[in-house]
Amino acid sequence: MTFEQFSQAVRSDRISPQVLLHGEESYLVDQATRLVMNTLVPPESRDFNMTVVHGRDLRGHELVDQARTLPVFASRRLVVI
Repeated sequence: MTFEQFSQAVRSDRISPQVLLHGEESYLVDQATRLVMNTLVPPESRDFNMTVVHGRDLRGHELVDQARTLPVFASRRLVVI
């Protein structure tokens, strides 16, 4: 999927519940991550519905806990690793 296709899917709310962003262009991966964060999680709900962790600092059970945590007053919760 190209960045443009992904961007259109995010903006039209047609992305799957789990998304893996990767590629040779780290700039586009960062832009896609920001797009998801800014489009799907409003700034006022980020304290409750968005978690950002670094992969090397994350243990398996912590990832499971984050993934299972329900959103607060929202339809989605975002975990960025």
